[in-house]
Formats: sequence, structure tokens, C-alpha cells
Amino acid sequence: MADRDTLTDEDRALAAEYALSLLEQDEAESAARRMRDDATFAAEVVAWQRDLSALTEDLEPVQPSAAARRALMARVFGAKPASTLRWLRPLWIGLGAAAVAVIAFVMVVPDRLQPPGPVYTAQLTPEQRSFVLTATLAPETGLLNLVRSSTSAPPEGRVTELWAIAPDAAPVSLGVVPLDGEWQLTLPENLRAVATSLTLALSDEPVGGSPTGAPTGAVLAAAAVEQAL
Repeated sequence: MADRDTLTDEDRALAAEYALSLLEQDEAESAARRMRDDATFAAEVVAWQRDLSALTEDLEPVQPSAAARRALMARVFGAKPASTLRWLRPLWIGLGAAAVAVIAFVMVVPDRLQPPGPVYTAQLTPEQRSFVLTATLAPETGLLNLVRSSTSAPPEGRVTELWAIAPDAAPVSLGVVPLDGEWQLTLPENLRAVATSLTLALSDEPVGGSPTGAPTGAVLAAAAVEQAL
């Protein structure tokens, strides 16, 4: 078993910053390579990811008022066809829990780990609460860190796909969601300029993901990113 007590304070800070997606792209890539070669450092990163993800496990979604829902829909999506609005109907379900998750992330980050720029987060929880997906976004680098807190699998022959939705734009696929664990991705270049206005959504799709480049199945969860730091 890796002995995490051998790590220096700088090593622990680096592991925490990697878990929170606060590193520049080259630093994040270097940390990822170190995780593959250094079991002690990898254990520290996993511990941070587990502890941060656990902060949201007991949060219950709170449905905002109808007025808040309308204001959010107008601000994020503007005027949309009725069919598009029906696809996005689950958006407001997870907003209350996501707001609490923002507070939780602020409380656990030590002063020495304050990031060079703002950090945004969102929590996506299907209505059946089969899993919780916590997203942490560093807009300056476009790095998105995702942690799935359970291993509940979708129905046989189906997968869960993650989408990023910019204001007045069609959903952009960010890929199929793994069944568990933590992973990172970098937002497409065209989304970085509007990263702080994004809404993340999960849809039910056939194996391999949507065959059309747009969501084809039911929306499982959706939440707008909110500033955490």
C-alpha cells in the first residue's frame, strides 16, 4: 500500500490542485504522468477526489421556484422552440443541490490552494439518484474534472452521454460517461469563451453514444455551472 506520509506539502498541494482541475494544461499532463508512475502520489489524488465527491453524496435536489426557472431558462437559452425546452425540462431539478455543492467546495479548499482564477462547479443527479456526477471547471484552461460517485449502470444496451450547452447554441457532446471513477477532459476551443455560461446535461443514449450528434434519448439530469472560488 502506498505510504502517503512520505509526500511533501508541495506534493499534497499539487495532488489537491490536480483533483480540483486548477492546474494549467501542461502541469495537469505532468501530474497525470506522475500518477501512472508514482503510486503514493496517485493515492493522494484519489483521496482528494473521494473526499470532495463525498461532500455531495447526501445532498438532496431542491426545486427552485417557477419564476427562478423561467429567469434561468431565459438567461441561458433565450427564446427556444417548445421542443427544445421540453428536452431541457429536467434542468432546474439539480440546481439547488449544485448550489450547496459550490459552498462545500469553498469550505474545504485551504488558503494555500487558492486558484489563479475562478473555478466553477455543477452537480448532476438523475431523478432516480442512481449516481451523482460532480463537475469542476477551470474556465481559464478549459479543463473539466468529473467524478462519478457510484457504479450504477444504465439499462442494458444504453449509455449515459455528457453534453455542454452554451447560450443560444445546440448541445455539444463531451463523450460517454464512464460507469465510475474520475476523469478529465478539455473543452472544445469554441466553448472556452463561454465556459462560465455553460449548462451540463446527461442524456440516455444507445451504446456508442448519440448517432446523430444531438441528444436522442431522455434527459437524465442538467445543471448550469456556478462559480465556486
